Amino acid sequence: MTTIACDGRTLVADTRATEGTISSHVSKLHRFKHGYVAIAGDVLHGLKFVEWLKKRRDESMRGFPAHDLTEDGFDALVLRNDGRMETWDHRGGPVPITDPFWAIGSGREVALGALHAGVTVRQAVIIACKVDSASSLPIEAVDLPSKSKKRPAR
Repeated sequence: MTTIACDGRTLVADTRATEGTISSHVSKLHRFKHGYVAIAGDVLHGLKFVEWLKKRRDESMRGFPAHDLTEDGFDALVLRNDGRMETWDHRGGPVPITDPFWAIGSGREVALGALHAGVTVRQAVIIACKVDSASSLPIEAVDLPSKSKKRPAR
C-alpha cells in the first residue's frame, strides 16, 4: 500500500505504486487551497478525492460523497495550512488528529514506532520503507512555510 507520515509541519510519503506484480514510482502528495493531502490505497478513488478537495471553496470540506467500498478503498492524510491534521477515507471524514504526529498506510506501525522513538517524519518513512514490502524509496515531502501557525501544544 504505502507509508505516509506527518507531524503537523511536514507531510512525507513513499513513492511506490503497484498493480498486480508490476511496481512503479508515483507522487502521492498533492496541494490544494487549504493545505496538502497524501493518498494511500486505490489510486483512482484517491485521486477523485484529491480533485474534490481542489474544487472546495470553503475550509469546512464537508460533503465528500462517501462510498461504501468493501475493497479498493483509499485513505488520505491531510495537512492543513495552519498545521492541523486529519484523516479521510472512502467512507468520508474528516477525523481530526490531535496527536503530535500520525501515519497511514501499510507501513504506519513502523513509522509510528520510529516517531515515538524520536526520529523525524522523513526518517520514519525511510525506516518504514526498509521493512514494509509495499513501501519504497525515494520519499517525497512538503513542509509548511515557516509563517504558518504553529500547532497548539498538547
